[in-house]
Amino acid sequence: MKELTDPLDGQPIFARVLRKQDLDPLKLLGDNSADVVVQARPGYVLSAAPGRSTTLEPSTMHGAGGYDASLPEMQGVWLALGAGIQGGVRLSTAQALDVAPTVSALLRLSAPGLMDGRTLSAILR
Repeated sequence: MKELTDPLDGQPIFARVLRKQDLDPLKLLGDNSADVVVQARPGYVLSAAPGRSTTLEPSTMHGAGGYDASLPEMQGVWLALGAGIQGGVRLSTAQALDVAPTVSALLRLSAPGLMDGRTLSAILR
């Protein structure tokens, strides 16, 4: 699979091809992990959609999952403003998982213990 290339540009189609034993250090190992995990190169999407004649094709949509979250193309922006928010704070990192605990704190609700993420306390007044 590592040698599979795009016939148009000769570049590898997969950014990563990982065996199950290689997933744990990347925090990708789970109960349902496959024996082999592939990540498409940016600009491609893996699809098994009905009616498609190919499984691998150039991507025509943004936000398709399956990419390495550390790629700059996968980074997002989150802005918070209003009552209870400290103005002018810039965080170096935050995750989508941090939104719910932070909103819970703004509403003075206890975040459930099973909730992932952390409260972004630095932005709260």
